[in-house]
Amino acid sequence: MFKRRLISSGILIILLLVSYNVYAQYTITGGTGTPMLAEPNTGNDIDVYLVYGMSGVEIGYSSSSSSHQWFRYKSKALEAEPVTAQQNGTTSVISNPEEGYGYFVKETSGFTKYVWLIDYSKYKAELNNLRVSGIKDDCGQVKLEGDGKLEPMYYYTPRGTKMELVRLFELKYNTEELRQDDLSTTIIPIQKTDTIKGYPFGRNISAPYTDTEFTLKGDMFARHFNMEQQVTSEWYTTTALLVAVDTTYIDNGDGGAKILEDGIFSAPLDVRFTAVANEPVANAFTWKIYSKTDPLQNPAIYRGSEVEHLFDREGTFAIELQVLDRTGQCETVLSDYEITISEFYWDAPNVFSPGASPGINDEFKIRYKSITSFKGWIFNRWGNEMFYWTNPDLGWDGKKGGKYVAPGVYFYILEAKGSDGKTHKKKGSISILRSKTERNEIIE
Repeated sequence: MFKRRLISSGILIILLLVSYNVYAQYTITGGTGTPMLAEPNTGNDIDVYLVYGMSGVEIGYSSSSSSHQWFRYKSKALEAEPVTAQQNGTTSVISNPEEGYGYFVKETSGFTKYVWLIDYSKYKAELNNLRVSGIKDDCGQVKLEGDGKLEPMYYYTPRGTKMELVRLFELKYNTEELRQDDLSTTIIPIQKTDTIKGYPFGRNISAPYTDTEFTLKGDMFARHFNMEQQVTSEWYTTTALLVAVDTTYIDNGDGGAKILEDGIFSAPLDVRFTAVANEPVANAFTWKIYSKTDPLQNPAIYRGSEVEHLFDREGTFAIELQVLDRTGQCETVLSDYEITISEFYWDAPNVFSPGASPGINDEFKIRYKSITSFKGWIFNRWGNEMFYWTNPDLGWDGKKGGKYVAPGVYFYILEAKGSDGKTHKKKGSISILRSKTERNEIIE
């Protein structure tokens, strides 16, 4: 029984403290416009308020208590001095406080919260001009420079830690970005807005991918008081390069790209490479395609933003794109693209049954990898040609003149050039199996 009463009492104390903290609060009024809660520093139990001018400024405090004792401190709450306030029931007010101090009410019980007061009119951001320049040896960055007056605004936590109130500025400019989907890669124009923390001048930011002007606004405290300033740079000519590569597999009537296991391709593979870039900033394009498997092979060199290359040899090939800007001073190289072509392989069946079970072993067709050219002949036992074809993806359906040939043994001659650069020949026999019910379609 005693234990239950102890737990209930603890819950009651917590509820009372929570109720007290919700009810007790400070209010800041006066100055030009509405005072601003610039930084709720919950970690140090202090709220930093900005007012614009000290005319008519008051700090009010409300709680469930009718006895408030006010204090203020300059650098540490332990060194605080008492402050006179007007008490009216559970509310008290300090009139004509000084800025640059921390204020708080110390009551007989409960949680102590602090407020710091800054007169922003003494620290208003002044922006006179904005200059944007490129950075030597770093085409991906630009430097923001300019003139202005930005005095730091400090406050002290109750424990005596000096803190700076961080200003925020807004920088707007035009640029471009890559958009990719399953079908293509494109570049689209966008307007970008960066938030800059602290002093904006003398810092580097990412360079835009298009020619543009920059507009700097701020700070955000001035925006609150409807006194925000804005400066715009002169037109900036960029050298930053934005480049990606699109690949298109070309169908030359042979079915296009043949992808084998593990992303390996069967030759021949005809590919169109397209540089997607922020032209006219990107001005000169050089492609280099070389074998990583055989370093002795001479690389293929192409010029232009779009090129085609036929891969007809086995091995792994690297595709490298070098892009120069219009001044010739900035360069980017993309080298993350590879294509692997399989080794040559082929095989032929020795029996099939045309017309017996459609779709199941009803065609004489070779299995292969990386054949770059092909010829095939089928003969009967008297040497008469039954079928001739040049596309290894096709096959013989067992017909001659639109009718099935007689079952029995036939002979084939195959000739192909492979991705190894060699000519291969294969001869053999093929047996045709058919049921007697279909003999009315057979020709000799």
